[in-house]
Amino acid sequence: MAGRPRKPTKVLELSGAFDKNPKRKKDRVNEPQSIGPLGDPPAYFDFEQIDAWHEIINRSIPGLFGPADYFYVEMCADYLARYRAGTITIQERIHFSKLLGQLGFSPTERSKIQMPEKPKESKWSRHGK
Repeated sequence: MAGRPRKPTKVLELSGAFDKNPKRKKDRVNEPQSIGPLGDPPAYFDFEQIDAWHEIINRSIPGLFGPADYFYVEMCADYLARYRAGTITIQERIHFSKLLGQLGFSPTERSKIQMPEKPKESKWSRHGK
């Protein structure tokens, strides 16, 4: 039986896991970073797939996806378009469901993410100090 899949560092960061266990972050210090925007949908996508792509991005946790997540979002958009068209197979639906969870779209995964609070504005911050 396989172990639990490793959670993405960004998800752990947003959930406050590193505050509870700083060593966990230290273990990931040399992990590659996916910096920058996700990018545009693939050129070969049809209208429904492009629409699904944008919907996934708009409904995702802001700042969670980067260029390295491109292929996951590409697959997810394709599955979503085919799911809505009624052309997805049972096996693909199972994979789509798992993929959504991995991208933070399942209620269980989302409940594990806590967004950091915005810093409170001081009376001096309005004056550039």
